[in-house]
Amino acid sequence: MRKIILFALLLAGPLAGFAKPNPADYPVTIHVQSAKLIYNYHAGSSVFHANEVLRLEAAIGGKKYELEGDTDLNILKPGDYKARITKDEPVGDYEYQRTYEFLFSDGQTLKFRVVGESD
Repeated sequence: MRKIILFALLLAGPLAGFAKPNPADYPVTIHVQSAKLIYNYHAGSSVFHANEVLRLEAAIGGKKYELEGDTDLNILKPGDYKARITKDEPVGDYEYQRTYEFLFSDGQTLKFRVVGESD
């Protein structure tokens, strides 16, 4: 009997990561106004790298933001998405770094970092 309980406990840990996220944990509403794929090019030491990122123009709490994230998606459709802040760090008195995690209807999540802000 102990072996069965121990096995169940060991199995429960990895399976907990497969649970769908709780929508109540995503209190921020982000209105995506536009989305486009951007190719970033980086020159390293004798190596040239390119990666594709998804750039969003979005409204959050009445302010306009540009968000950017690495993605396997093609284009994200405009509309309202639930999100939460996963990183919000002040850098000095007038700068910050912020990352939002979007929750999609199928339970998948994607992270986007703030790369621009305007009124």
